[in-house]
Formats: sequence, structure tokens, C-alpha cells
Amino acid sequence: MRKTIVTLVMGLFFPLIVMHTESVAVDIQPRYDSSVPGTQQDLINFVIAGLEGTFTGSTVFRVPIMNWPLVSVEPVPGRLYMLTPEGTPLALTDWLYPTGINACPESAIIIFNSNINWHWGLGPPPDDRYDGWSVATHELLHAIGFAYPYKNYSDSVNVSTRTFHCGVLNLTLAGSDTNGLSHLDAGVYPNDLMNLSIGPGIRRSISDSDKRIFRCAFAGCYNLRQIPTLTQWSLIILVALIVFSTWVVLRRRKVIGVR
Repeated sequence: MRKTIVTLVMGLFFPLIVMHTESVAVDIQPRYDSSVPGTQQDLINFVIAGLEGTFTGSTVFRVPIMNWPLVSVEPVPGRLYMLTPEGTPLALTDWLYPTGINACPESAIIIFNSNINWHWGLGPPPDDRYDGWSVATHELLHAIGFAYPYKNYSDSVNVSTRTFHCGVLNLTLAGSDTNGLSHLDAGVYPNDLMNLSIGPGIRRSISDSDKRIFRCAFAGCYNLRQIPTLTQWSLIILVALIVFSTWVVLRRRKVIGVR
């Protein structure tokens, strides 16, 4: 009887076990400078935990994080900026490493503009503050791969047409320089997290297009955790009903005894 019950229980939960069996999560290790206050660290840690819950793989990624007054965009090769609508730097990602053939991202540095009126809370940002959640997520995605300096990414970029093309994925990019080729075109994707700029009082999350870029360009580095779709949940419920119905029928036939 016990063996039969165990078999039924395994039949009920097997689809869930399969869908939630994942490889180890990506390990993003921030290194905070003394210029970064505790409230900012707490929010960035929360963002990192969310990314580690989205991407899986064996990568250990180290990222120094600091605040510094950024006055203007400096044309430094490989440096990526996120801007205000007026063109003021909000943050930058630099020292992306490695950039070699088939190399997975390992480290980068992120600098937030200390002159910006930031919102470092979990709730929506006020209209006069820039959302630290959105900008931190944006810069961390650059650091772990959404960046033209990484060969895995640039191999899928057509500079002349400003497009990211990989399999059936064909996305329009923001410009023809390194920074533009590392962002999506705001005219085509007006609310995407990986646009070149963001205004105050706005919060954005990772889009399906952003995830598909990682899935295509960095298949050898990351996987994406699979969240059961409505169809998959329907299958789980169907299996559960079949198992339960079988248990009821067997019980009535006294194949399963109940003490």
C-alpha cells in the first residue's frame, strides 16, 4: 500500500520536479566602494538576487560598484552609458571582461552618477527622482552580457543596419557606435529597460526581448529559468486529476486499503 501511495504522489509532483530542476544560479558578486550607502547597496543586492533567480549557469561574475560625479559622456572605447532624456549620464559600465572568442562575461565596473537625485526604494519612484532599481538592472545586464564589446553579443550585430539578428530574433538597436549598439531603439521599443535613456519617475523591468538576446547570444554561458506557462500548468492540473481519479477508482476496488 505504501509503495502504491508513493508512486501516486511521485506521479502527481513529477511534472513540477522536472520543470523546477535547474542548474546552479549565476553568482553575481558585488564589491561596493565606500561611496555607496547602505540603502543603495540593499536595493542593488535585491536586484542582483532577482537576476540570479532569472539566469542559471556556472558563471561567477564580479562587479565593483561605486558612485562618482559624472558630468558628461566621455568617448572612451568600450564604455557604456545610460542617460537622462537631456543627455546627462545616469550611470556607466566599463572594463567589461573578457571579450575573447566564446568567452563568458566575468567582470565589469559600474559607476552611478552621484549628482543624480536617486530613488533607492523598492516602491515606485517619485516623479522627480530617477529609479535606482531600473538603472541598476540596466547596468547589470550590460555587465553580464548585453554589450557590444562582448564577442558573443557583437557576433549577432549588423552594424550597417543597426540590428541584433540571431535566429528568428531581429531587433533594432539605438545607434551605430558602441554605446548605441548596446541599447535598443527607443523609437521601436519605447518602454524597454535596455533603451539608451530613462526619465524620472519611471520604473522598467526586463522584457522578453532582453531575455531572448541572452538566450540566443549567450546560450553557452547562461540559461533562463523556465516559469511554467498556462499550458504547462493546465497539463499539471490534468495529470493531478488523472492521478486522483485513479486513486479513487483503485480505492473503491479495494486495491488500496485504508486503515
